[in-house]
Amino acid sequence: MRRFLVAFALTAALSGSSRAQHAELVPSTSFAVLSIKAGELWDAPSMKPVRVAMFQGEKPIGKPVVDAVGIAPEELERVTLFWPARPFEERGSVPFILVTTRKAFNEAKLLKALKAANSPAELMRNRDRAFGPGATIQQHDAKEASPPKGEPIPPPPPVIKKEDFEPVVLRQPVPALKAEVGPADLYYLDGGAFQALFLLDERTMLFIPGDSYSSAIQTGTLSLIGQLLRKKADGPLVEALKLSDANTIVAGVRVDQIASLLDSNRGNMPKEITPFLTLARASTLLLTGNVGETTKIGVKFQFSDAALARRAEPVLKTLLLTAMDELTRMKKEAGKQGEFAPVLDPLFELAIAALSKGTVQTEGTAVEAKVQADVGPAVGKAMAQAPVLLNAAAERAKSTNNLKQIGLAIHNYHDVNGQMPTDVLDPVTKKPILSWRVQILPYIEQDNLYRQIAMTKSWDDPANKKFLEQAPDIFRVYGRETKDKGMTYYQMPSSDKPIPGGSPFKVSGQRLSFAQITDGLSNTFMVVEAGEPVNWMKPDDVQFDPKNLPKLGDPNRDKFLVLFGDGSVRELRRSKLMDHTLIALLTRDGGEVNHLDEK
Repeated sequence: MRRFLVAFALTAALSGSSRAQHAELVPSTSFAVLSIKAGELWDAPSMKPVRVAMFQGEKPIGKPVVDAVGIAPEELERVTLFWPARPFEERGSVPFILVTTRKAFNEAKLLKALKAANSPAELMRNRDRAFGPGATIQQHDAKEASPPKGEPIPPPPPVIKKEDFEPVVLRQPVPALKAEVGPADLYYLDGGAFQALFLLDERTMLFIPGDSYSSAIQTGTLSLIGQLLRKKADGPLVEALKLSDANTIVAGVRVDQIASLLDSNRGNMPKEITPFLTLARASTLLLTGNVGETTKIGVKFQFSDAALARRAEPVLKTLLLTAMDELTRMKKEAGKQGEFAPVLDPLFELAIAALSKGTVQTEGTAVEAKVQADVGPAVGKAMAQAPVLLNAAAERAKSTNNLKQIGLAIHNYHDVNGQMPTDVLDPVTKKPILSWRVQILPYIEQDNLYRQIAMTKSWDDPANKKFLEQAPDIFRVYGRETKDKGMTYYQMPSSDKPIPGGSPFKVSGQRLSFAQITDGLSNTFMVVEAGEPVNWMKPDDVQFDPKNLPKLGDPNRDKFLVLFGDGSVRELRRSKLMDHTLIALLTRDGGEVNHLDEK
């Protein structure tokens, strides 16, 4: 229903106007707005490294985005995001998005790329053809990637009702407008953050965010409609909207709506915020940015009177200095993460240098900070390394998925055998001869390999040597390639005998069931990314000693992947884990009350 209300409001706003102007379509009573001259930004000489990284070279990172959206960056003229209501409340954080292209867009190409439907019935038919009658995108995804046992299953999505799509019949029609708004230019989107697309004209479109069941969204949408119908020009963000034509980037926020929340949460407020609370007394915050040979940025706080503005001036100066210190700290922190440093370092250096030369002055009821910098060289250095960073992120995602599949295999093994997989023991000597990783082969679609391995002979016996370099890909940690083939970093926390005060997940000679993990599945490491690799068939794992904690993960990244007993996978930073917390997580029966303080 609300989508038709928005459609009606936009039709009203456009009546008598040949072109859709962003400033006219954004309510000045909104909570926040961000307007970007995308065409001007894309054409800027300083953005050349971005253009090169996105669409040139062996692996252009922008092509998948263009294929998914149907519009290339060079086709854009302006993009405006606005939040009718506070995004940190019921409404969610997804804004309305207005997009204007330089030339008329290819409507067929756009709708095909977005898989848009022209009616709810078509939307349902598309779902039925793809996933079966009555299916939803969310339900299909759940079937593709079922969570391991012990992991909570998300609630089903809301049922779409026919009445949600009925056109709105106005009791008092506005003159010169139809009483009933039809779906001629309104299209339905399945899945994602946006539920609908409204085509205003041949160059302008509006993406409407989802959840028509949220009362906060409906309230915000009705406010939007009222603003558009009145064409009101005296709201709190009217200055930001007026400046949008003269600046590359303009953002406006109603600070007064944040201040009320700060007042109600003073008892829980971080101490770092307290020195700057005077700035929260502003009515609005306005940011402007212009990209040229020198990029200039201005941040202006608008107050109700001149006395408050003068009081805020030294506070804003202190904020700039504090931001410099924080950026310096963040730069050092990023330096510990190998793949991020080359991308972030030049950007941090640019920001720190710009803030060091920033100026602050008061004029009437406003106090404004201005900074400027030559962004070209820094952006060039950063974007040159962007493909490396993206590749590292993709590798980490594949490694994470491998670990999830290992967890699923362990749980399935337990369901079938009533116990966890553990090292294979020699039938005579009772000493370990093969790793638990061999035991789970039938549960990772490697049954053929499992049948070829001599289960009564050692991992390095001539009968098994030919399999040492045939480690299944599921045991691979991408980005941490080993010198020798067949090696893996995925290992169980282990010990040769039970340890007083808490034993690790695997103890030599013990058979373990879920019931024996008394600390809780979600509080116990089941498999970790170790610091050193072992052969995948060898009954060798990371050794747990509470007095000499094991090294975990890549030392150049200060992070490691871990599979918890409940099947969930997380990436943790070792330097942020207190030793007592790590010990609690590495043991299954220590009785600790564990609070994971890694962030």
